[in-house]
Amino acid sequence: MHPPTGPGPAAWEAPAAGSGPLVDASWGARLGAYIIDGIVANLFYIPAIVVLFVGPKEQSFCEVDRSGSIVIGGNNANAICEGPTGATFGLAALLGIVAFVGYLIWRCRMEGTTGQSVGKKALDIRTVDADTGQPIGTGRAVGRYFAYIVSACVCGLGFLWPLWDKNKQAWHDKIVRSRVVKG
Repeated sequence: MHPPTGPGPAAWEAPAAGSGPLVDASWGARLGAYIIDGIVANLFYIPAIVVLFVGPKEQSFCEVDRSGSIVIGGNNANAICEGPTGATFGLAALLGIVAFVGYLIWRCRMEGTTGQSVGKKALDIRTVDADTGQPIGTGRAVGRYFAYIVSACVCGLGFLWPLWDKNKQAWHDKIVRSRVVKG
């Protein structure tokens, strides 16, 4: 897609005057931001985890081997085991889905409008449109988030791609035409 000719929407304007050229973020800064964002994402799942540990339990017959480990799919019940009820599992799953959707919306709105997730803000880097240097918008941030799957597919090679790519773009950046730059 090429920028329109003539006067157009602000999204096609170059970065603000005086801001200087965009400098690509280092791979280490990207990794650090990804780790911080992973920690933040896991905080959203705390209610689901709490429900699994403190929710109602039930007892059932199960197979335990000589070392005391439960045998999955075993046919020789020789012990009574305790675990969450079906309703507890259901509530935990529902809370997990709500956590995922809530985190996805929150993170993609932040990254789409400001170019920064919590991790990127902490390390003073941001995601921008590769052509304009402006924030990518919430829709493209959602696409970029799900494009992480592509980057992870071949043993995480897409995440390592910025180490040798001339534009320092990971596969998910190439898919949505974004760059990660210093703040």
